[in-house]
Amino acid sequence: MKSKTDLKGFFETGDKPTQTHFHEWLDSYWHKDESAQIKMDSTTEITNQTRTADGLSQSGKNVLINNGNTPINYKINLATDTEENFLMTGIKLGSAPINIIAGTGSPTLTQVNYTLTVNGTKGSRFMISRVGNTNEFLIYIRNYE
Repeated sequence: MKSKTDLKGFFETGDKPTQTHFHEWLDSYWHKDESAQIKMDSTTEITNQTRTADGLSQSGKNVLINNGNTPINYKINLATDTEENFLMTGIKLGSAPINIIAGTGSPTLTQVNYTLTVNGTKGSRFMISRVGNTNEFLIYIRNYE
């Protein structure tokens, strides 16, 4: 995802933006017809870069994760395409735990509370927030009994 500065650079006076430039601009913004909530069914692994079947990013969304009765890892990767100020909230729909783990690129996971495992009942929540364009991600988990 391009930054606002990069996007503005495509549309300066005298420039001839390409179709790709227009698509990057359009894909960078939430449309009023898009839901703020998406659902992901997975019995394997999810990363912060995993998109829905229709290509929607998790950033800025409430993500319903249904892992059924299979424990899964939610891996946080730090790559060149990792969104600046990434923020998502998640709700666990399955009965098995979701473990938040560091992936590629050496991200720093800062626990806001005592755990990196969403192991409560269905409806337990978590939030992942990237601090600007740094390698630090804040993790908050609320497990329900």
